[in-house]
Amino acid sequence: MDAVLAVSGAINFVLIIVVIRLVALCRQLSRGLAKLEENVERNSQDIAGLCSAAVKVDGSVQQQTHFINEIVGKLTELEQQEPSGYASSPYQNVIARIHQGATAEQLVNDCGISQEEAKLLIRLHGETGLDPS
Repeated sequence: MDAVLAVSGAINFVLIIVVIRLVALCRQLSRGLAKLEENVERNSQDIAGLCSAAVKVDGSVQQQTHFINEIVGKLTELEQQEPSGYASSPYQNVIARIHQGATAEQLVNDCGISQEEAKLLIRLHGETGLDPS
């Protein structure tokens, strides 16, 4: 009977040690689970922020695409309306003023070009015999 009590006591002792170890492991797993839940929550918030930003970027890209398409359309219209020759020149208004008899000084003051440019344009586009000054 003493042997049975000794074996029973040893088994109880082992069971107590196992239960204590299981409780410690359960607490450790509980802390690990809490950390994982925090990480999942942070990741969910990050993903929600990224999705929100992606929606905003998509809207902005669509607006820019629409804007660019409008500009391309207007540019195409202008290219089709523009006759060849003087219309494509950045000096179109200056040349028109020369044909109206503007002097080099008037061109410098009104059109923002240099004196040398004004004289050259008058020579090229003005009536023959006019003084470019």
